[in-house]
Amino acid sequence: SSGDIEKFVDEVIQDRTFYYEATTSDVWNTCFIFSPDGQIVHKTRKVNLVPSEKNDLQFSSGRYEELEVFRVPGTELDVCIAISLDAFVPDYIRILDEKGCDVLLQPDANAGAWAGMGGLGYWQTYEWIVSTLGSIQTQYYIGCTNPHVALFLEGRERRCDFQKIQISWKKSILFNVNPMMTGNLFDTVFDGQTAITGRDGRARRNINYIGNPPIDEMKFNGELNFPEGGFIVLGPWSFDINNTLSLEEQQRIAREYQSSLSQGGQNENKYISTVVGADLSVQ
Repeated sequence: SSGDIEKFVDEVIQDRTFYYEATTSDVWNTCFIFSPDGQIVHKTRKVNLVPSEKNDLQFSSGRYEELEVFRVPGTELDVCIAISLDAFVPDYIRILDEKGCDVLLQPDANAGAWAGMGGLGYWQTYEWIVSTLGSIQTQYYIGCTNPHVALFLEGRERRCDFQKIQISWKKSILFNVNPMMTGNLFDTVFDGQTAITGRDGRARRNINYIGNPPIDEMKFNGELNFPEGGFIVLGPWSFDINNTLSLEEQQRIAREYQSSLSQGGQNENKYISTVVGADLSVQ
C-alpha cells in the first residue's frame, strides 16, 4: 500500500508511489558506460579491492569471468575498463588484451597524496605510471607482479620489489585514458594528474608525472622501465614544479605544496580539476 511505501522513502522525495529495494547484500565499485540517450550499455565491477574498500567499506569483488569489452556502436573500437588498482595487476590487463580491447578506461579516485609515498612504499607517481604506461607495453615493463596482494602486507617499508614483467600474451591495448578525481573529503585526500597515454606518433617521452624523471630516463638494471609509448596528454598538477632541479629537490617542494592542500592547509582543497581530450585512432 502507499502507506507502507512511505515508510521506506526519503522525506525529500516527492513521488512516493515506489521505492527501490536491495536484492543482494553485495555492494560493488562499479563503472558504467552510458549511451547518448542515457541508457546503461556496459558496466565493469572492480575485481581487486584496496584495503579500505575491503576492510572498511566491505565492498564485494567483481569476478574475472565477468570481464568484457564494449564495442562502440558503428565502429570497430573496443573499449574496456580497469578501475584503479585493477589497471596495476598484470593478469587483469592480460585478460582485457586477450579479449581485444583497444582503449582502456582507468577511472580513479586515488585516496592519498600525489606528492608522497604510495601504498607499495615508492614515490606515488613512480608507482602510478606502472598502470598508465605498463598497460600499453607490448614487450615488458617494470612494476609489481602482485600489487593487489602486496597492499595488504604490513610491517614492511616496501611491500613489493619492482621487477621486469614480461608480456607473454598477444597485446591489443593501444591507449590508456586515466581521469583522476581530486579534492578533500574531510581529512581524506584525493589527488592525481589526469592523463592519456598511448603508442602512437604523438606520444611524448620527455615529460612525466611530478617528481619523476622523463620517461626516457627511467631505467631499471640498465633497461628502460617502459620502452614504448608515452603521454598523449598529461594534465597539470595543482602547482608547477621546476623540473631542472634535482629529483630530491622536486619531491621535497612537491611534498610541501601537497601538505598545503590538505584540510586546514594554506591552499586547502585548491586542486585542479582537469578535463583533457585527444583523437584516438585505432587501425
